[in-house]
Amino acid sequence: MSINRGVCSSFDYFFDESMVIVEGNMRPFTVTVDVVEQSKDRYRIKVYLHSISPAPAPVFSVKVKFPRDKVNQLWNSQTWSNKSHFTLPSYDRSASSFAIISGLTLNDQNQITFTCRDRFDSRFISTSVQEEGDSLDFCLDLFEDNPPLTDLQEYEVELMVDLRNISFSDAIYDASKWRLEDKFAEGTASVDTTKVPVYSTWYPMNRNIPLENITRELDSLKTFNFKSILVDDGWQTLVKMKIDSVYEYDEQSFATMGTFSDKIKNLGLKYYMWYSLPFKGGNPLVSQKFEGKYIRYKAPRQLYVLDPRYADVRKHLISTYSSFIKEWGFDGFWFDFLKDFYQKNGTELNEDLGKDYLDLDLAVAELKKRMSARLMAVNPSVFLGQDFEAVGPNQNKEQDLLKVL
Repeated sequence: MSINRGVCSSFDYFFDESMVIVEGNMRPFTVTVDVVEQSKDRYRIKVYLHSISPAPAPVFSVKVKFPRDKVNQLWNSQTWSNKSHFTLPSYDRSASSFAIISGLTLNDQNQITFTCRDRFDSRFISTSVQEEGDSLDFCLDLFEDNPPLTDLQEYEVELMVDLRNISFSDAIYDASKWRLEDKFAEGTASVDTTKVPVYSTWYPMNRNIPLENITRELDSLKTFNFKSILVDDGWQTLVKMKIDSVYEYDEQSFATMGTFSDKIKNLGLKYYMWYSLPFKGGNPLVSQKFEGKYIRYKAPRQLYVLDPRYADVRKHLISTYSSFIKEWGFDGFWFDFLKDFYQKNGTELNEDLGKDYLDLDLAVAELKKRMSARLMAVNPSVFLGQDFEAVGPNQNKEQDLLKVL
């Protein structure tokens, strides 16, 4: 454990390694804790786990100890967990998807504000506050409830501890900003998202409404302020894919889709494509080429889910999508298939055929990064999304939608 020793300027409180406690059965993982001063009276704690081989996520907790007599009341962004026990007045705000806890004085000055982040977006983290003698323990409890199904080889969680003598509202604002800084770095969200819906062709195409009829109705979309169209599941009945090839299509059958796409572009609408088939390996040639490189079998459609921990699988997926966006010229993909890259309990995995990743989440992260780089080289403003918000994306030339893989 390495640490930069610091003292809180507002009162006599030394923040050092004795204030950070990691508890739990960590085997076979080794634990490293690093504490650095981010800025004056703000500390970043990194808890890093590493195992020689993949293993189930351990159940453990990280505690930050703070003097009980320095805090008169507590504020929390969520409801309190059943592990919390304290006698202080508290203010609950069940409005956040992540946890921020603040200990403050009677006049609402910050004493300690505490938040965290990890690569799972805190899905497997719960928080609690406990009184232990003359201390308050601000706790992170990890992997107790619904842990990830995939084994881990390495994992890191970061905590931000703010001890500045400022208004607690300012400390909460800065904690939120730190917690979301990676999101903000990815792009800019349109301020008008709630007013600009996306039109999806899923319903009419799956009801076998002719595409010519759908095309005639596109003019009305401008009246309702639509900015984009998602060509959703159902378009495969119009464009005949050659099942004995690696995702080639019959060019003559694409003529109707070409007319449709020209109409979309003439209206000045963004044109997105749902295309989730190639990852599943249902194609005969793909099934043979990647035999054994699957993470599970999807019944009743008789499709295998390819395993992205193999370099050649990732290369196949990236090249398939790159070829389609070059040939078809649309503005982005809807990648909802990414949520299927997980191991399922009871799945019988085949012999290792040369994985370059053991951790499935790390392999998917690598796939996302290289997929994004490859497609943005074709179209720098390409939209790459796993899902749409209820109103869909709004992507203008001046204000790009937040690019989220």
